[in-house]
Amino acid sequence: MATIHSRAAARLMLSPAVLMLLGWMIIPLSMAVYFSFLHYNLLIPGTHDFIGFAN
Repeated sequence: MATIHSRAAARLMLSPAVLMLLGWMIIPLSMAVYFSFLHYNLLIPGTHDFIGFAN
């Protein structure tokens, strides 16, 4: 049976991996939501207008 100290050590060692995994998932998701509200033309990448829910 695990003691309180070993459980705390396990959580401490797992926390960097869990935080990296959350960042790995949340950053692309938030970028996809952001780009879905833009009118982005791949032929002219410098011009992008915010169009909101009209997309």
